Amino acid sequence: MTRQAEVIDGVLVALAAAAGWLDGTAYLRAHVFIANMTGNTVLLGLGLAHYPPGEILRPAVAIAAFVLGTLVGSAVAARFAEAARAANHLLVIESAVLALFAALWYVYSGNQTVVVALIALAAVGTGLQQVATERIRPKPAVSTTYQSGTVERLGIGIYDALHGAYQTLRLNGSIWLVYLASAVGVALLGKESPPLLGGVPFVVVGVTAVALLALLRRQRVKG
Repeated sequence: MTRQAEVIDGVLVALAAAAGWLDGTAYLRAHVFIANMTGNTVLLGLGLAHYPPGEILRPAVAIAAFVLGTLVGSAVAARFAEAARAANHLLVIESAVLALFAALWYVYSGNQTVVVALIALAAVGTGLQQVATERIRPKPAVSTTYQSGTVERLGIGIYDALHGAYQTLRLNGSIWLVYLASAVGVALLGKESPPLLGGVPFVVVGVTAVALLALLRRQRVKG
């Protein structure tokens, strides 16, 4: 594996950690997901059938905000001929969104309006992130936000590994494990330092944006 491929894979794994952290944080505090729109669709359906409007609002906002994030992300990415440069800009924008999320989380007061705003900001961020992911690694497909495809690719990766090809299993296995580890981290840190939960995804995504920018600059120098 080349140095460039190692950096890109590291970026993807780190992004999955950020999304897993956001998902765990949102579910722990608001019983909604940030990156898992399958889960939110189910929660929305259950809410429409059985629960009061407050329970419907949160998954509906998460879904709408994720779609908004992918819409904005696609519009931004379309302005760049180079996919990696588009991804870097998207990660910078996501970092800014998550910085606002972290600040708002830190002063979180339990107000219903604040909770909805937090859900919207985080879901916009993960929508941007998924568009960036698809620019960083268009083929073979990778997801850093939702894990159904990752788990599917684990099976494909095991098959490939049995035939001597380990890349699919290595990358998707790493993405799934850090997503899981992030949820564990949320559960542990949430008991001791709840105000710090919101800042972790901002730091992680910010580091990935810097790493990708450094890679682009090295490529430009070599070119």
